[in-house]
Amino acid sequence: MVFRDASESLFNRLRKLVIYWVISCSRERNGKMTRLQLAFKERRNEERKTLTGLMPGRFFLVQTDRTLSARPIDVSKHGLGIIMSEKVEDGAEVALSVEKRHVIKLRIVWSKEDFGKRDLYRYGLECLDPKINLEEVFFAAGCLK
Repeated sequence: MVFRDASESLFNRLRKLVIYWVISCSRERNGKMTRLQLAFKERRNEERKTLTGLMPGRFFLVQTDRTLSARPIDVSKHGLGIIMSEKVEDGAEVALSVEKRHVIKLRIVWSKEDFGKRDLYRYGLECLDPKINLEEVFFAAGCLK
């Protein structure tokens, strides 16, 4: 990194260093993602669609068959974002029972406390059957906005 002259302001020197660092960190090295790319990596693989907040059927924990009260937030072809007041462990299997006894199994892949609300948790769910399109399920039930 070369500075043009000694009279260049400290601010401009720092700005150039930061820009240089960002550019050097954002380049892939040997096909691997850099720290900067990993920091901003999107976990979702598909576009999300907003939901009405209604679940199209009974939502329950597979292990105990206990009904869970959840509000769906967004959906993609193979994923579902929900908010619940109950804490459920990552990796747990849940299911959505829709029309004609059709049960869709999902796995909790991530969770975090919902910072805007008290005692609520936000979850990311992944459909276990790749043939099922969750967008179509929610659209058919009238739950897509």
